[in-house]
Amino acid sequence: MIGYLHKLYSEGLIQQNIFSIEINQYNATGSNGLYGSTVSKSPETQFGAKNFISLPALEGPDGFKQFNMKGTPLVRIDAFVLTDRNKNPAATLRWMDYFYSDEGAKQYFMGIEGESYEAKEDGRIDYVDNIKNNPDGLSMEQALKPYITWLGGGYPGIVKEEFFKGAETSEKFLAASEQLAPYFPEESWPAFTYTAEESQELTALADDIEKYVTEMRDKFIVGDISLSEWDQYVEQIKKMGLDRYMEIYETAYERYTNSSE
Repeated sequence: MIGYLHKLYSEGLIQQNIFSIEINQYNATGSNGLYGSTVSKSPETQFGAKNFISLPALEGPDGFKQFNMKGTPLVRIDAFVLTDRNKNPAATLRWMDYFYSDEGAKQYFMGIEGESYEAKEDGRIDYVDNIKNNPDGLSMEQALKPYITWLGGGYPGIVKEEFFKGAETSEKFLAASEQLAPYFPEESWPAFTYTAEESQELTALADDIEKYVTEMRDKFIVGDISLSEWDQYVEQIKKMGLDRYMEIYETAYERYTNSSE
């Protein structure tokens, strides 16, 4: 796959600053209609572009097809923390717990009734037309910015289709998901939990390994390093503690599996 991406890059089919582009520049380029293809939950809500169609799961040279960017409804477990300076931890947790309720989720993801969303006659809720078809040419995410905080970042809470009307619940996104569903992995994991000792050790290992992997991926794709050096690359990762890195993950996975039985 890395070799295939290098081929695309060398032919100018991948944006040449792909590894350094900032999100604002990426969005601006998309808004100007300059992408032939891109990875996005919804180009329509992100760029205001309505002419993109979803692709099926790509097929490798051996016929293998899989789409593994499937998340879980419990988005992440580290999106909210209390510091030791918090003088009212119990009250703070009650406040945060509110956003796991249906009422709290509606407020968190939809904003203010009558301003950013409205109730339909059939009981459904949806963003107002000023959000979905902004008269000033703003994308849906840009129009929502004054009302909600979850755009572009992690957040605590359980994402439900009933109260979440972002890109993931748009008609095009749902149709794309149905097209990809046969190629989802059998299991989809939330973030694992670790003991204090595991967390400390994993952080130290990950800082080195993941940085090195990312740097080498970029260099292989742009051609700064030849794929003939792949074996040396793998050996270097092993020297950096890959076996222990994987052992910690496997232990955490076993703990997760046992707790969910």
